[in-house]
Amino acid sequence: MANAVAARLQGDDYQIRFFWLQACRLFDDRTKVVSVEIESEDVKSLDDVVVRYENYAEMGESIDADFYQVKFHVTAGGSFTWEAMIDPSFVNAKSVSILQRLMDAQRKYAPNGSGCRFNIYSPWTFHPDDVLAKVCSLNEGSLRWDLLCKGGTNSKTGKVREQWKKHLGLDNDEELRLLLNLVRIHQGPSMKRLGEDLNINLKCAGFKPVSPEHTTNPYDDLGRKLIQNGIKKFTCDDIKKICQQEGLWVGRNIEEPQSLRIGIRSFWKYAENLEDETDATLCLLCHFDGRYPKAINTWNADIVPEVSSFLRRNLQPSQPCTIRLQTHNTIAFYAGWELNPKSGINIAPVQDSLTGRHVWRPEIITPEKESQYTSWKVTNNQLNPGSTDTILAISATHDIEKDVLAYARKSIVVGNIIHCRLPAFGPTSVVNGTHAQLLARDLIVIMRGFHRENSGILHIFFAAPNGLIFFIGRLAQGLGQIILYEFDFEAKTLGAYRPSLILQAGK
Repeated sequence: MANAVAARLQGDDYQIRFFWLQACRLFDDRTKVVSVEIESEDVKSLDDVVVRYENYAEMGESIDADFYQVKFHVTAGGSFTWEAMIDPSFVNAKSVSILQRLMDAQRKYAPNGSGCRFNIYSPWTFHPDDVLAKVCSLNEGSLRWDLLCKGGTNSKTGKVREQWKKHLGLDNDEELRLLLNLVRIHQGPSMKRLGEDLNINLKCAGFKPVSPEHTTNPYDDLGRKLIQNGIKKFTCDDIKKICQQEGLWVGRNIEEPQSLRIGIRSFWKYAENLEDETDATLCLLCHFDGRYPKAINTWNADIVPEVSSFLRRNLQPSQPCTIRLQTHNTIAFYAGWELNPKSGINIAPVQDSLTGRHVWRPEIITPEKESQYTSWKVTNNQLNPGSTDTILAISATHDIEKDVLAYARKSIVVGNIIHCRLPAFGPTSVVNGTHAQLLARDLIVIMRGFHRENSGILHIFFAAPNGLIFFIGRLAQGLGQIILYEFDFEAKTLGAYRPSLILQAGK
């Protein structure tokens, strides 16, 4: 009995913390969120948290609301499977499965298969051998119909389609597609990690974070009180007033509130709400399966023209602007390349850090200010004297020299490896935008001096914050032909790099 009560209380805390995570979105600088609800009375079974929007679109689709079912599990002993989706006991019910609940919501709120989303948020993930693991997007949690629709009725995917249609009483695949188009299944973090993520968002939104020394969480307690008192729907003003009364509101200064804000996303995690923080957003998730492009030529054939068009469409030389880069290093570099000083664009990257999110706009550099910052330590390792190609390895957040050397020895023939590393690695190795600008300037000076004697291809490998990479890209036009590389984190082997973008000044 005690274990059951503890599990229920932990489930309540998990839901309440997720509610506060969404409530923080009300305070984003360009938020499209108009209200957040907990234990909503409008929709059964997907009522844990509801987020409602105004003028919100994602990947070209207008969205009015997100409905969330938040399911916490004390252990990691279970998983999502296609059969669990039609098993009522999977959600502790006797007669109605989670898929039937989703269909009821779809018929009420989105009969045409658009306008809202139905989200399942749980620490559990998919069983690795199940069909769902093969068709669920690693980006935003959607069930990819282009994969699920493949195969006849006797195939693995065909069996899922037939069983789901039978369970739901549907006549054809199109009815099933309309439902699944709205479904998102997200693997949420552990209770501890959810609290840590919430703390970061509370601080960014202007709330008092929870001290790690405290055994109780005031936001958990406040959430319970609000539910008990029947207060379930909140606007930005509502939340601010309540938290002021509870001594939880600190307030914050918004950096450069008048600047135009744009953002680019190629990762979903930590960029889920990028539209709330920008005036214009480019989402590139459709080109990737997780971290990896769907096709070899995607970088140059698809991503380059989309990024170029987006930047030219949204930026004007006369207006100060900032750019959020929730992207691969390659895209951060290319955005800088496209916005080189000749573009006349007054732009600065927004960088996430241990102390929050900050605009990295460089100050005017004086000799006194320059002396305050660390610079590169440079080594030159000669490999193949007959080659004019060069590797530039940039180590700011961690040391990549061994990985780059391993890749070079097995995959490409280069004359030299130029390794530029900072004296200390880590998330605070680059202090701010002024430091990043200085590092980018010095690195380009180093490489131009070397490039006068070595006119081959420059192969660039990074371990650095995107803000720094953006500044390097802005100044790199004079370095000749460049090939950029991305690290394959899933390979878990030394030197696991893949070439990404090929660049040439003037092309």
